[in-house]
Amino acid sequence: MSVRLAGNNLLRRRVPMPAPADRLHRSWLTAAPIAHRGLHDRAGGRPENTLAAFARCCELGFAAELDLRLSRDGEVVVFHDRSLRRLTGRSGRVEDRTAAQLGALRIHGTEERVPLLCEVLELVEGRVPLLLELKPQALGPALERAVLRALHGYRGEVAIQSFKRRTLYHLDRSETPHAVGHLWRRLTVRRSVVPPAFYGCDVRALPIGAVCRLRAAGAVVLAWTVRSPEEARAALDHVDNYIFEHFVPEAAAHPFSAPRAAAG
Repeated sequence: MSVRLAGNNLLRRRVPMPAPADRLHRSWLTAAPIAHRGLHDRAGGRPENTLAAFARCCELGFAAELDLRLSRDGEVVVFHDRSLRRLTGRSGRVEDRTAAQLGALRIHGTEERVPLLCEVLELVEGRVPLLLELKPQALGPALERAVLRALHGYRGEVAIQSFKRRTLYHLDRSETPHAVGHLWRRLTVRRSVVPPAFYGCDVRALPIGAVCRLRAAGAVVLAWTVRSPEEARAALDHVDNYIFEHFVPEAAAHPFSAPRAAAG
């Protein structure tokens, strides 16, 4: 990708995008909304980032976004927060417990537990695409390497994203075959040593000039996290796709939806 970054500001000139960006525009990343932490519903017994939430994605045909961290013994677990408190009621941090200890914890008092990435891959089996957000704590590439090992041989569609620029660098050094995206919270795109394949921005920041310039240059931009049909319609004026929760996009209300969304 030949988009250049100067300091914290994207250069305003148009530049051509290579074939990979063109393919992303025709890929699942832009074809249908992506379920944030799975299609979760706490009241329905499907907390965020659980096997039940990802099974519901498979039922309705939505791609699933999920968060990945390393356990103390180096296993890749699916969990958003660094602290265990909000989701499990327990004290401590994810990286201080083994995968077995984390797997024994229940989420929000339901029967759902903290899953491993390999369990999610076995459940999904390529039925829907997966958007993996990496949340490394250590400076080294331990999480990145563990995720790529888990994905080796997996035949489903996968993309990876992170707020950490060093994650983009580590994945590039590993020559991952998966598209890697850069998430950001601020109003400008921070310079990265490795240009990402796509970008993710906070929907609350839209509209911003950085997104307009990225898309004018051919980049794919996703918005997170959309929480209503009205917010979705507004976001689609500025981005290529969105990550959603707390509602189910329907074909009648959106330019695109998952294949089985209406039936769900």
